[in-house]
Amino acid sequence: MRKIGLITLFEENYGSILQCYSTKTFVESLGYECDVLSFNEAPRNFIEKLAKYIKKILKILRYPSFLRYIVNEKRKKTHSSLSLGTRKRMEDFISQTFHPQKVTEKDLKKSDWINQYDFFIAGSDQIWSPKKDIYPFRFLSFAPIQKRITLSVSFGISDVPEYNKKQIRKLLQNYKSISVREETGVKIVEKYSSAKAIRTADPTIIYTKKNWEDFSNGLSIDSDYILVHFLDTPNEIALKSINELTTRLGINVIAVGYNYEIFRELKNFKFMDASPKEYIALISQAKYILTDSFHTSIFSINLAKEFFVFARQYSLIPQSSRIIDLLHRFNLSNRFITSINDLNRALQEKNTDDVQKTIQNERDALREYLKNALEA
Repeated sequence: MRKIGLITLFEENYGSILQCYSTKTFVESLGYECDVLSFNEAPRNFIEKLAKYIKKILKILRYPSFLRYIVNEKRKKTHSSLSLGTRKRMEDFISQTFHPQKVTEKDLKKSDWINQYDFFIAGSDQIWSPKKDIYPFRFLSFAPIQKRITLSVSFGISDVPEYNKKQIRKLLQNYKSISVREETGVKIVEKYSSAKAIRTADPTIIYTKKNWEDFSNGLSIDSDYILVHFLDTPNEIALKSINELTTRLGINVIAVGYNYEIFRELKNFKFMDASPKEYIALISQAKYILTDSFHTSIFSINLAKEFFVFARQYSLIPQSSRIIDLLHRFNLSNRFITSINDLNRALQEKNTDDVQKTIQNERDALREYLKNALEA
């Protein structure tokens, strides 16, 4: 049986886990064996730790914006942390479903190890994020060019920070073509390399509404509720919108993943620890969904739900470009809420049949792309 090595993000985030699941299971449905590869990018000894520390200091001295980003990231961690129960449910799903294969530095230098794989797939999610550290492994730098496939990779932002432009430019040169998740990613590839850039959808779109409902079978909520899933503490407009909907509808609010202190101020509030399957079930059964998450947004679209999206509050480098790109593609830009007036207008507008047509077109194109890439 032909074999694929999948390099992507698959931990501590519902979207990361489920896009990995989508890619792995679809590749396997085509008759391939697919290993999810796990490589520890952390320095292995004192010398490597020292070298990394020195590089970081030199980068800070040359690019003060890099220091601002590091400080902001440390500050953000004090505001957002997965609940322990959710983390455990995610870890259980990963170990039972993915069986990640640990890769060492020695493996990457062995032709025997590399040759056991017919292709390596990089993607999806923000595996090429240039906000902080760049990881050559995620760019498939170890693999022969003819074995490299990119699948809807995301940079996560609309351009590369000055302090990482040189490294990004170098890593992007070793591709003939690159599949990215957003139009902003197409522009980055074209700006920093000579590779052909094409846009393909997030892998979760491979599966239909019915597929995901079958996947999540087992959790049932008896009463109507508003689902909130925020990767950062919700901004003021998001909180006002939650309260506005709660007051109008008189129903409960369920939060999943992150249990922020500020949620205690909400009416009829309940927090739930949830596995990836339960997360999908909560989206599927929700009356309304409010989020700052890319993947909660795309699942809401795929599952034909009423949803509203808000800007991240603690991000120094704006990350809204990927969600705005997503909403624009499905003609749902009105779902990005920056005021209560935006919310009121969006509540009056319903999704059109064009959304389902776009979903199907995106699904067909992604499946075709992956099939062709594996047959090349």
